[in-house]
Amino acid sequence: MSDVVNLFKMLFDSSKLPMLLINEQNVLQANQESLNLFSKQQYSNTSLVDKPLSSICAHTEDFLNQINATQSSENSNFEWILTKLDGEEFRARVNVVPSEYLNASGFVLQVKPIVRSARVPNITSYQQIFELSNEAVLVTDTEFNIQYVNPRFEARMNVSHESLIESSVLDMVLLDGNPPCGEDIQGGLDEQNTWLGPLNPLVKKSDSVRYQLRFKALFEAGLLSGYLITLLEEQSKPSQSDQSKLHHLAYHDELTGLSNRALFQQMLEHEINRSHRHGNKFAVLFIDLDRFKQVNDSLGHDAGDKVLCEVADRLKYILRKSDVIARRGGDEFVVILNQLQDSEVVAGVVDKLIREISKPISMGTQEANIGCSVGISLFPDNGETSEALLQHADIAMYRAKNQGGKSYFYFSDEMSQEINDQLSLENMLRLGIERSEFVPFYQPILDVRSGETIGLECLARWQPEDKGTLNPIEFLPVLKKMGLLHKVFLQIMEKSIADLCHWKEQYHIEIPLSVNISSQQFCAQETFEQMASMLDKSGLKTGTVNIDITESTLQENGDCLIEKLRWVQDTGFCVALDDFGTGYSSVKYLQELPLDTLKIDRSFIRNIENNPHDKVIIKAIIQLSKTLDIEVTAEGVETKEQKEFLERNDCFLMQGFYFSPAVEAQKIPQLVLEKNLRRAS
Repeated sequence: MSDVVNLFKMLFDSSKLPMLLINEQNVLQANQESLNLFSKQQYSNTSLVDKPLSSICAHTEDFLNQINATQSSENSNFEWILTKLDGEEFRARVNVVPSEYLNASGFVLQVKPIVRSARVPNITSYQQIFELSNEAVLVTDTEFNIQYVNPRFEARMNVSHESLIESSVLDMVLLDGNPPCGEDIQGGLDEQNTWLGPLNPLVKKSDSVRYQLRFKALFEAGLLSGYLITLLEEQSKPSQSDQSKLHHLAYHDELTGLSNRALFQQMLEHEINRSHRHGNKFAVLFIDLDRFKQVNDSLGHDAGDKVLCEVADRLKYILRKSDVIARRGGDEFVVILNQLQDSEVVAGVVDKLIREISKPISMGTQEANIGCSVGISLFPDNGETSEALLQHADIAMYRAKNQGGKSYFYFSDEMSQEINDQLSLENMLRLGIERSEFVPFYQPILDVRSGETIGLECLARWQPEDKGTLNPIEFLPVLKKMGLLHKVFLQIMEKSIADLCHWKEQYHIEIPLSVNISSQQFCAQETFEQMASMLDKSGLKTGTVNIDITESTLQENGDCLIEKLRWVQDTGFCVALDDFGTGYSSVKYLQELPLDTLKIDRSFIRNIENNPHDKVIIKAIIQLSKTLDIEVTAEGVETKEQKEFLERNDCFLMQGFYFSPAVEAQKIPQLVLEKNLRRAS
């Protein structure tokens, strides 16, 4: 039993999901991931331990009742609202794990934060009251999209119900002179779950009445379901000073004092009209700070605010008084460089601007090092409307950002086409997932001594309607960027396991399957749990599937790597190190890793006939595998000469076009049963 306890403690400490041990009063233990989640690393490692349960969860009695209910049901998890140590609430799926493995009384909880689409309150229960109410009210969903407008609000604001439905109420209110984001309101709720903010004067102007919007959080079944928003008014006539302050708040960023988005929009329209009349040129700069998030995360939001103010001061120092500078929001700034005699002057200004912003910013005993990426659009060359100029500058900025930052790009028509193509591809990929258009292809791995197929590598292919079969290079990078790689992986796994079952039942073929997983998937415990569950449901053993990981995956997983690899092997999966030789794995490092196979990268095989250096590397890898008692497989074998060189150096497991390309599932039985592969001869 002690071995089980030690293993469970190791899994508790090294889990990539937050885990807590609690009793009815306190938090007893917490792993590092739970510290990161609940405290954002702003507290010591003991900040969570011995905290009262109420510090991470409201309604503790209901919470404990829900935990106890899972003990007598088949469902061991439930959804709840938890609280971080700074007071921020978040939704999580709480999985209750048996605690006897820790030899401790209480409950072991696995916490997985979840993001859900907006919840909509049950408006029907309120509607009759609101229809007759003298108060002007709105009801929104959890994402602040308006779902209901009562007649009194329509009359007071002189708007129609239809014009407001599904629009964002955030555009109607101000925080520090700008429309707030949802997190601002959620984080600012008082003890009565209310928040008060001034109505944006651009929505309704009045010389004698000040309006405010009061937000009241609505809850159903213990979960946030939306917001009730009431229009309030203050009858006193504001002074001239108050009117000036209100106007300044409406059109300026309170933090930096720069123009805000609304004022910038008006000044951009004015500049377009003036330049049309006089035939002038001007440039719009879209500036996004590099590494600003790291400053916020590591030094805190006060330091982030100081950085934004310093950037604003540096922009004012570099640019002319006649130029327009605005903070668009977050870490984004926009600039109008007006009355340009020569558009090439812009490059010199932007170069100077990037150098100035990249200078270290003093934070007492620390320094903040940021940079910026700048996109440039020119009037009238790149657009004659405010929307076109801003959109095109934004597109050019993202090109600069993708090049590593601290650079600038002028907008071009080619960029616009690239963006349109990218958006089109992303939409097609989402549709492809819905239609289950991703399929597995299989490349045989054979032992050339017998010609027998001893394994299959599973490779993803996309078969969109009317476009044939697309290779991974055409879609995997985009899927990864979209965060949809794992969905496609599960789709491919489900189909490949079905193929394995079919071959076993119809042809009595049982061949191990190799699947490639990304670093992010390797880190996620659920990846292997989902794979094991699929195999268990199919009746296949976990040893049926081999996991291929790259050297970069090893480097990104740090200290817990060896334990994670052993856990994967103990679960029943074999592990192969793919593309070996392209990373920086040391021999000592490999000696410690529980690996089953090394795969020689195809880049070394490709030039084997012409590059003596590659021959030396291949021989060294083969010898290394013998020393470590690890199988070695050569990838990308395309010629007889490559095959024979590998054989002479005792590498007998190979795959590549010389034997067979990756093929559809229906062709595998013929290849295996008839041994329709080239043999060693």
